[in-house]
Amino acid sequence: MREVISKKKTMMKLIPLFFLFVVGTTQAQDTEDMLIGKTSASAFQKAPYSEWFVKGYDTYTIEDSIKDDLKPLLDGVYVKIFMGTWCSDSQREVPHFYKILDQLDFPSENSTLIAMDRSKKTPANLEEGLHIERVPTIIFYKNNVELGRIVEYPIVSLEKDMLKILSG
Repeated sequence: MREVISKKKTMMKLIPLFFLFVVGTTQAQDTEDMLIGKTSASAFQKAPYSEWFVKGYDTYTIEDSIKDDLKPLLDGVYVKIFMGTWCSDSQREVPHFYKILDQLDFPSENSTLIAMDRSKKTPANLEEGLHIERVPTIIFYKNNVELGRIVEYPIVSLEKDMLKILSG
């Protein structure tokens, strides 16, 4: 009888430890493939991000009719891109957005790419005061004034939404 009680006590001690192990392992997997903080498009040239970034970039076709209208409007514009590498909307829209910027010869120094965790936070609080509730959020600035933003997905298309924001 004592042996049975002793085994039960041992099992009761092991159950919480097992639970903590499972929870810890699950949380580690959630952040394992997640970029957080300031980064650049070049970070997406490596696995596991290249799987979705390169495909999205290469397959996106820019609306040529809008390119000529957009290019002059980008003069003096600064862009902040908030995204989550874990987010399917970010995985879809960010490669497309970078293809547009590249096609328009937009200077890379005029943009900042910020990767967020699932809580839409960064260690350096880069999102502070910007009310980032969904990702991706692409914010356009001119003379340090926000012109507008594209949140989660475009209303019409990235190019047409950009044209509307930048033409005021």
